[in-house]
Amino acid sequence: MSERYDIVPEASELKELAQLLQNLLETAQRLPEGPDRQSAFREIEGFQRRLATLIRRSEHWGPVLAQREHER
Repeated sequence: MSERYDIVPEASELKELAQLLQNLLETAQRLPEGPDRQSAFREIEGFQRRLATLIRRSEHWGPVLAQREHER
C-alpha cells in the first residue's frame, strides 16, 4: 500500500479543519471588496478542495485501513 494512504485523518481532525474553513470564509467576507478579498477567496477555495479530497479519501480508505489493522 502506498504511504500516502497510510495516514487518514480522524473524524475529529476533519471537523476541526471544516471549522477552520468556516472561520476563514467568515473572515474573508468581512474584507473590503478588492484584490485582497478576491485573493483570500481563491486561497480558501484551494483549501476547500484539499479538504474535500481528504474527506473523500477518509471515507474510502478509513474503513479499508481499519479492516487491515483488525486483520493483523
